[in-house]
Amino acid sequence: MVDSFEHRSGNTRIFANKRSLDSFFREFDTQYSAALCNSHLKVLLARKTQFVGTKTLNSALRFVATALGKAKMRRLCAEHIQTILFELTLPLSLIS
Repeated sequence: MVDSFEHRSGNTRIFANKRSLDSFFREFDTQYSAALCNSHLKVLLARKTQFVGTKTLNSALRFVATALGKAKMRRLCAEHIQTILFELTLPLSLIS
C-alpha cells in the first residue's frame, strides 16, 4: 500500500520513513521486547505476594496477552502460562 501511494504521489519520503520504521521495529524486537515482557510478567506474578492495583494488573495482562501472539514471547512466557491462567485470570473472571 505504501509503495503504491509513493508511485501515485511521487513522495519518496513516505517510503524512506517506512524503511526507518522497519529497522526500528527490528531493533526494538531484538533488544527491548524480552525485557518488557519479563517486567510485565514480574508484575503479574508479584500479585501472589503483594498488592497490585487493578489498572496495573489489567495493563500487564493486556500486554502479555498481546505478546503471546509472537513466538519469541510465547517461549518466554511458556513456564508461567498455567500460573497466569489458574491463579490470575480465572479468579478475576469469576469475580466479575
